[in-house]
Amino acid sequence: MEKLLLVLPEELTIYNVASFREEILEKLNSNGVLFDCDKLEYIDAAGIQLLLSLEKTLLNQGSTLELINLADEVEESLTLFGMDSILTLRKEM
Repeated sequence: MEKLLLVLPEELTIYNVASFREEILEKLNSNGVLFDCDKLEYIDAAGIQLLLSLEKTLLNQGSTLELINLADEVEESLTLFGMDSILTLRKEM
């Protein structure tokens, strides 16, 4: 089975992480998740915390989370928080 492909919204912030988390948890599988970040323009600490939480959940299932199609600004934000050493970040799929 292939990894689940999900598209992140334009913003992943404190204002929408709770509803987005519920949507994602319903779809998780043990094959891993690819998050398409093509539309993602802004992520705050709450969004990063959500990604870390999902990564931990997937690791416990023996799988991983990958972020693909990252804009330079989003990749820079994640790198500033040190997420490039925890999450798999890819410019293109």
